[in-house]
Order: sequence, then C-alpha cells, then structure tokens
Amino acid sequence: MNYIKLLFLTVLIGGLHSADAQVTISPGSAVSLMTGTVVNLSQDLAIQPGGTLNSDGIVLLQGGSLYDSGSAVFTSNAQLIFTGTDTQNLYSAAPLTVANLTLNNAKGLRPNNSITVANTLVLNDGDFYADTAHPVFFTDTATNPAETNTTRIIGRAVMNPRSIGTSALSYLGCNISFGVDIGAVSIARTTGATASRNIGPGYSIAANWLVHSTNDQQTPNRNLSFSWLSALDNGRDVTAMYLYGAQAPFTTFDLLNDTATNVSATDPRVYFRPNISQFGRLYTLSDNKPLAVNNVIVPVVKVVGFPNPFSNVLNLSITKNDNAPVQVQVMDIAGHIVLSNTYSAGNSAVIAINGMSALAAGSYLLHVYNDNFANTLKIVKTN
Repeated sequence: MNYIKLLFLTVLIGGLHSADAQVTISPGSAVSLMTGTVVNLSQDLAIQPGGTLNSDGIVLLQGGSLYDSGSAVFTSNAQLIFTGTDTQNLYSAAPLTVANLTLNNAKGLRPNNSITVANTLVLNDGDFYADTAHPVFFTDTATNPAETNTTRIIGRAVMNPRSIGTSALSYLGCNISFGVDIGAVSIARTTGATASRNIGPGYSIAANWLVHSTNDQQTPNRNLSFSWLSALDNGRDVTAMYLYGAQAPFTTFDLLNDTATNVSATDPRVYFRPNISQFGRLYTLSDNKPLAVNNVIVPVVKVVGFPNPFSNVLNLSITKNDNAPVQVQVMDIAGHIVLSNTYSAGNSAVIAINGMSALAAGSYLLHVYNDNFANTLKIVKTN
C-alpha cells in the first residue's frame, strides 16, 4: 500500500517513472497518470477489484502483462504500449476501451476480452490475437490500422458504424468507392483459420468481410475492392480468384463474378469488383468455381502499364477479346480514388492515361475493367 501511495504522488507531477517489480493497484487505491507522464514497467501491472487507474499518459509494458480486475480508464492522450519479448496478455474483467494501443512484441498480444480502440492501433511487430467471440472494435473516428505479414490482427476486427453518405471508405481491407448515399457502414473482418469458408468443392482464403449499410439500396452501384495479406492466401491459386457473397445465415455463397482475376502481382492482394448492387453480405474469395456454375468464361485479357515507374505520362497497352470501352480508376494507398476516366478500346489499344502528372510521388493501384473483366496493376509515380 505504501508503494502505491508513492506511485500516486509521483505520477501527479509527471515525468518518467520505472518499476522493476510487479505493480499492484490495491482495492480502494486510485492512480492517475497526467498527460506527458511515462510509467515504464518490466513486470505485470495488476489492478485489483476496487482499484482504479485513470491514465492520460503512457504505460509502457516492457515485460509482463496488464491484469485489470478493477477499473482502468485510458483517455484521449493515453498510450498503452506492449513491447516485451514473451507473449503478453491484456486481461480485463469487462470490455476495455483504449485510446491508443501499440504492439511491438514479436510474440504477440492476447487479450481475453473485447477491446475498443478509440484512436489508433499501431502494429509495429507481432500479432494481435482477437478472439472471434471478443473482437477488437474501432470507433467511428479511429484510424485504419496498418498491417503486414508479420504484424496483423488475427481473429475478428470490427469497424463500428460510421456515416459515409456518398463518400468513399477504406477500412480493414474493404474499400468502397464514392457514389450514391448508402448511409452508415459497418465492417466486420475475420482472419485466420476460423475465417476460411467452404466454397463448393474447396475453401476460401483465410479472410472474410461482413459489410452492412443502413441505406442498402438495390442498385447503389458502388465499386468494391478487398485486400488481404499473402499470409492469408490459404493455399488458394491467386492467379484465378473469384468473389463470393452470402446473406444471413451465411451458409450458401453466391458467385459474384464470372471471370477469374489474377491478384498475384501485389502483396497485399487486391481484388477489384465494379458496380456491386447490394452490400448486405458476407464476402470472401476463392479459386474454386462451384460445381453448379458451368458458364464461367475466362476472358483473354492482357493489361500492361508503361513506363512503370513513370514521372508524368502512363500508357496502358490493352489486349482483350471484346470491343467494349474500359473504365480506369487510380486509387492511392489509403483506398481513395484519385482519378477515374472511361476510354474507348477495341481488341487492342494503347491508351495515354490523363491527369497522372498532377499526382504526388508514390505507389498507387490502377484498376482497369468493364463488364467482362477486371485487372489491377501496381504503379509508381516518381517526381
């Protein structure tokens, strides 16, 4: 009890505080961390029933775990950082809200309860294991977490409903173009072994997305793209992927495109599907064609962008077995469409893409599609 009183007094004046032993906030004790205060712990932080932690500072767990059996409040400036060398736990007797959470532990973090991220989830190293029964939630103002093959969310992640109206949205690998008003949108993404679904004679990738909008018109005609890391390929042939959707109770998946798409060029993989007419579905992808579908046509299509990288002008060489025009969309890495044009194209054409000189230097995704095919290229703009 004396140690807790000392910690309480020193934290109030800010600065850096370290402890080499387990820190326990006992029943009836309250610890407050002011903005700018850093508490550096090498072992567990345990909040016992009746104990309280109010933090607007930084709690850095270089070892050990957080065990919250009392009341932990992490306000807008608070940061909770896990940077141990062994697997760390985040135990909470009730669902916990954290303003900013950082994972920098190759062995990963395992929460036992639902965690809500109000601002940012920063994944520097290691996997965040979100049990499907206890997801990680993101508020309507939280930023989109950046993931890699070595640091990602495994399990269920939910973007709480956010009003987008006619705007575009990119979150948890689901990218929705701008268009007609679809109200508020929520996205629940599941990854890992539990995410793979039985699609006809085979299985899907180890990722799926449940997308819902409050204004799910019959013909919103929004463009959708889904991106996933190669670690979630689940052994599927990514040179021939198909998009599937299922409505509740999500037992039967319908084929949503009749052409195979090669998504092997990028990691994360990106699958682009124009003009989706209904969002209330569970989406996933597979290389398997259902046995009941016997009219799948793989078009003869070749799309090459040159020069790539480019500085001001990008050309597309397109060879295809139809005479229909093509739609070209350029999307930045945040999922925002920055250019969109329609071009006439016969069986073979070379097209100069307009407006590329105005783009900032960096990497982009270029979608080329019509009613018969969809291709995605990664392009790089230089100064």
